[in-house]
Amino acid sequence: MRDGKVIDTSDRFKLLNFNNEIYSLLIQDVKLGDTGRYTCWARNKFGEAMTEAYLNVISESSSVII
Repeated sequence: MRDGKVIDTSDRFKLLNFNNEIYSLLIQDVKLGDTGRYTCWARNKFGEAMTEAYLNVISESSSVII
Protein backbone atom coordinates (compact mmCIF):
# COMPACT_ATOMS: atom_id res chain seq x y z
CA MET A 1 0.00 0.00 0.00
CA ARG A 2 1.05 3.58 -0.57
CA ASP A 3 -0.55 6.18 1.68
CA GLY A 4 -3.33 3.71 2.57
CA LYS A 5 -4.16 2.74 -1.03
CA VAL A 6 -3.50 -0.70 -2.52
CA ILE A 7 -0.82 -0.75 -5.22
CA ASP A 8 -1.61 -2.86 -8.27
CA THR A 9 1.33 -4.62 -9.89
CA SER A 10 2.28 -3.14 -13.24
CA ASP A 11 5.32 -2.57 -15.44
CA ARG A 12 6.57 -0.07 -12.81
CA PHE A 13 5.48 -1.77 -9.56
CA LYS A 14 6.58 -5.39 -9.17
CA LEU A 15 6.45 -7.74 -6.19
CA LEU A 16 9.58 -9.88 -6.10
CA ASN A 17 9.62 -13.25 -4.28
CA PHE A 18 12.85 -14.90 -3.11
CA ASN A 19 12.61 -18.59 -2.09
CA ASN A 20 8.95 -18.08 -1.15
CA GLU A 21 10.17 -16.40 2.06
CA ILE A 22 11.27 -12.86 1.29
CA TYR A 23 9.22 -10.37 -0.70
CA SER A 24 10.34 -6.98 -2.02
CA LEU A 25 8.58 -4.18 -3.83
CA LEU A 26 10.49 -3.02 -6.90
CA ILE A 27 9.59 0.41 -8.27
CA GLN A 28 11.05 1.04 -11.70
CA ASP A 29 11.36 4.50 -13.26
CA VAL A 30 10.71 6.21 -9.91
CA LYS A 31 8.77 9.48 -10.15
CA LEU A 32 8.17 12.33 -7.71
CA GLY A 33 4.58 11.10 -7.31
CA ASP A 34 5.89 7.83 -5.84
CA THR A 35 6.82 9.68 -2.65
CA GLY A 36 4.82 8.39 0.29
CA ARG A 37 4.38 5.91 3.13
CA TYR A 38 4.58 2.29 1.96
CA THR A 39 3.05 -0.43 4.12
CA CYS A 40 3.39 -4.20 3.81
CA TRP A 41 1.22 -6.75 5.65
CA ALA A 42 1.87 -10.46 5.73
CA ARG A 43 -0.28 -13.16 7.31
CA ASN A 44 -0.09 -16.93 7.61
CA LYS A 45 -1.20 -19.65 10.04
CA PHE A 46 1.47 -18.56 12.54
CA GLY A 47 0.38 -14.93 12.77
CA GLU A 48 0.84 -11.66 10.99
CA ALA A 49 3.40 -8.91 10.59
CA MET A 50 3.44 -5.36 9.28
CA THR A 51 6.20 -2.97 8.33
CA GLU A 52 6.27 0.56 6.97
CA ALA A 53 8.78 2.72 5.16
CA TYR A 54 8.67 6.28 3.86
CA LEU A 55 10.03 6.91 0.38
CA ASN A 56 11.06 10.47 -0.39
CA VAL A 57 11.82 10.98 -4.08
CA ILE A 58 14.04 13.99 -4.75
CA SER A 59 14.46 15.27 -8.28
CA GLU A 60 17.96 15.68 -9.55
CA SER A 61 18.94 19.34 -9.85
CA SER A 62 19.45 20.57 -13.38
CA SER A 63 22.96 21.65 -14.22
CA VAL A 64 23.47 24.80 -16.21
CA ILE A 65 26.59 25.07 -18.34
CA ILE A 66 27.57 28.58 -19.41
